[in-house]
Amino acid sequence: MSEDRSLDAFSSDAAASNGDESIEQSTVEPPTISYRSRPDGFVCTECGSETPTQWVDDGAFVCPDCKSWG
Repeated sequence: MSEDRSLDAFSSDAAASNGDESIEQSTVEPPTISYRSRPDGFVCTECGSETPTQWVDDGAFVCPDCKSWG
């Protein structure tokens, strides 16, 4: 059975003071959103049609028919 430890024992300061190897924090870019879906649909910014799914094309959400796939 393992011993109980407080959450403070897992902080980066505690890891450094225990001599444990700590992971360097790096700059992580947020994910790029390229698709969205909603059962009640969206209105396409290009053609105005309603669609349950949209893709990003040149920075705007558009229906699959208006998306340039190339």
